[in-house]
Amino acid sequence: MANKKKAAKKVPRKAAPKTPPPRAKSPGRKPKKEVLLEQNLRDWCKLMGWECVKVADLGTDGHPDRIIRFGYGRCVYVETKAEEGVLRPAQKNYIRSLLQRGEWVLVTSDFSEACEWIAKCHNYMFHTDIRTQPSDLLLEELLLRVTPEGVLSS
Repeated sequence: MANKKKAAKKVPRKAAPKTPPPRAKSPGRKPKKEVLLEQNLRDWCKLMGWECVKVADLGTDGHPDRIIRFGYGRCVYVETKAEEGVLRPAQKNYIRSLLQRGEWVLVTSDFSEACEWIAKCHNYMFHTDIRTQPSDLLLEELLLRVTPEGVLSS
C-alpha cells in the first residue's frame, strides 16, 4: 500500500501592518520630566550609599513617589512633580498626615533642590540628637521647605 499524505490546506495570511497603531496615553502616566527626575534622584542616592525606594503601590492613594532610606530607621519622603504638576487632593491629605506624624517630606520638581534638601536632612538626622534639639535653626529651615504651599492649609 502506498502512503498517501494529505495535502495541507494553505490559509492566506494577513500582511502585517507597516506601522504599529499609536498607543493611547493612560491617564496615570507620568510626564517624561518627572520620570527623568525620579531616575536621576535614584541614581544620586545610590552613589551616596542610600536606598531610594519607588513606592509603586501600597494600596494607599496619595503616597509620595520615593522613600529615601538612610539606615538606622531614618528616612525621608520625596514627591516628584513636573514643573507644571500639582498635588492631587489625596496626595495633599497623605502628605499632611505624614507631616503631622513628624515625618520629613519634600515636594519638588527640581533635582538640585531635592539633592540639597536630602543631604541636609541626612546631616541633621545623623549629626544632632533630634529628640533633644528640636528647635535647631536647621530643623526650622528644613521644616519651612518641607511644607509646600497648600499642603498644611485645610
